[in-house]
Amino acid sequence: MLTQVAESVRALEGSTAECGAYLGVGSALICRALEGTWRDGEGHFAFDAFEGLPAPGDDDRADTGQWWTEGDLKTDTGPIEARLAPFSNARILVGWIPERFPDVADRRFRLIHIDVDLYEPTRDSIEFFWPRLVPGGVVLLDDHGVVSCPGARKAAVEFFAKTGDPIIELPTGQALVWKRTA
Repeated sequence: MLTQVAESVRALEGSTAECGAYLGVGSALICRALEGTWRDGEGHFAFDAFEGLPAPGDDDRADTGQWWTEGDLKTDTGPIEARLAPFSNARILVGWIPERFPDVADRRFRLIHIDVDLYEPTRDSIEFFWPRLVPGGVVLLDDHGVVSCPGARKAAVEFFAKTGDPIIELPTGQALVWKRTA
């Protein structure tokens, strides 16, 4: 799905970002799918603290009793560094979301992949990147329909209820939102 969504924005200008890059698989798929389309000054930005998840809040508790705990998904940067090494336009921005977002505040984006599992970082990612997304650009919400990630869904539903942009839910548990206007 991520490759297909990336290919759908090949003709657009702008950088790309992945929030919650973990091992770098998603970032590598984005970079590979968009090879040859990057313009001067554009790049891919992979955001992750690599310290695992922050402490989940009340919005992150699933009705089934499943939820994440602080430190889940901790990894080191070795795997992502190896996966992104072939892509000269890819940068890894280590730090908590949204602390590293000012590093890219002056950029426009064509694709944002949000895979942060929890309410607050999902909300912060959408709030930061949506105004910077070019018309026709896409936000791919990785955790939208995942039962263990109710906070991620809630953050997206709340934000896009305000903008009026429809969330397209996919059978994969992901969701898409296309930006229609500037």
